[in-house]
Amino acid sequence: MDLEHNNSYWGMNLKWPSNFQDIIQSKGTLLAQRFLVALDNKEPEFVQKVAEELWMKIWSRDEPIGKVENIKEVCKKLKIPDFDTIITEINSEKVKNQLKQNTDEAYNLGAFGIPWIVVQKQGKEPFYLFGSDRLHILCNELECEYQGPLKNLKKN
Repeated sequence: MDLEHNNSYWGMNLKWPSNFQDIIQSKGTLLAQRFLVALDNKEPEFVQKVAEELWMKIWSRDEPIGKVENIKEVCKKLKIPDFDTIITEINSEKVKNQLKQNTDEAYNLGAFGIPWIVVQKQGKEPFYLFGSDRLHILCNELECEYQGPLKNLKKN
């Protein structure tokens, strides 16, 4: 029911993957995570779009992301330049180590889900927020108005 409530509130069309065990736990998302790290090293301006597309493949269209072919589909759709070269970096020690460092950093900060938001204001101790249901707190701390889900901006 939580997914349905979030769909209604945010104006989205998310659904539980038909075989969560297979898509997320067996095949996993490690390849996609490594690709995002490699992409961030070469073409950082595309990271957000690719991450969103990978997320939508799983949570909106019930499509896999665990194979190189799945990553290539996303790259072609989003017109990522020279993506084959970036894909070759997925299994490099540099990318593996960088993802491990990123994961260790999140773990050491106490991250336990997404979105995990670190709020660091100049001259103050950082604090951490978890979940989209905390966005109003983030806006309060940034001293900006929280405008809610902005469903009117939804892309179909």
